[in-house]
Amino acid sequence: MLAEPTIDYRQHGNNQIGASRRGFLQRLRHLDLFDAQARQRTAGRLLALDALLRQRGEVVAPERFQGLHALAWRMAWSRLQLYRRADVQGRWIAHDVPRLIARLANVCLAGAGWKGLRAALAGAAAGQRTSRPA
Repeated sequence: MLAEPTIDYRQHGNNQIGASRRGFLQRLRHLDLFDAQARQRTAGRLLALDALLRQRGEVVAPERFQGLHALAWRMAWSRLQLYRRADVQGRWIAHDVPRLIARLANVCLAGAGWKGLRAALAGAAAGQRTSRPA
């Protein structure tokens, strides 16, 4: 049992109650980018996720990326893999890209820094080229 929560409640368009469409500025206000405590919670959650995945032997990113950097790499890699699918519409990608950028910015501000950004760019490039993370 963990004393700290490690996940957030996620709302999506198919929720029967609670979900509503928000504009870009409304979504921007709800990000952790401007709240240092929220960024620290995010960093703790991401590091707990990284530890759990490593414990289970999951390959998150190439060996040269560790911790938050590895998660930034994987976020970008997996999204580019998704964007390449024939059944994913351009309209959905256009809606999702700002969300991906915000999440990556959050990881970088939570502790990954510029190395996290470089890891994310490397992951995006790999996601565009290949179909496997390692």
